Amino acid sequence: MLTRFTAALASALTAVALVATPAMAWAPAEGPLFNNPKGSLAAKYRLQLRIEKAIRNAVPGSKIRISTYLLDRRASSDALINARDHGITPDYTRALRDLGYRLEIQDLVRARDHGVTPDYVKELKSLGYDQLSIDDLIALRDHGVTPDKVKRANARAGSKLPPDMLRSLADGGSL
Repeated sequence: MLTRFTAALASALTAVALVATPAMAWAPAEGPLFNNPKGSLAAKYRLQLRIEKAIRNAVPGSKIRISTYLLDRRASSDALINARDHGITPDYTRALRDLGYRLEIQDLVRARDHGVTPDYVKELKSLGYDQLSIDDLIALRDHGVTPDKVKRANARAGSKLPPDMLRSLADGGSL
């Protein structure tokens, strides 16, 4: 009974507020929100999932403010800590989102750790590589494929080379 009361109290006291620009692309739904300890997995963690979604959708220059009775879901706190430790900022997240990449935190961290920047993505898109997955971008970056090298390789080939060919050329020292 005490556990149920604690869960209900935590649910009732939890709120998420983002201080952001007026043109915010995502905002939490208004009104109360409660977990259902006897429901599905999503229903049991409704509040925590909302907090994690707010973290992932933070706007550049925004601050994440969480008021809660208890923040004991490791995934929520880990998402905040992991993002900060790896230099993931709202500006970085927004820039990649504006380029068509809606990424989970683990993919943002991988991209950032491997040097995939919004400018790198923009330059590749300008060369016609606008459908690359985040895994393709990371692999190209890891193999030392730069936009300048792509321009030269495509000019020599007389056509747009596929990403796997660019990686192979880079590995062989021909890029």
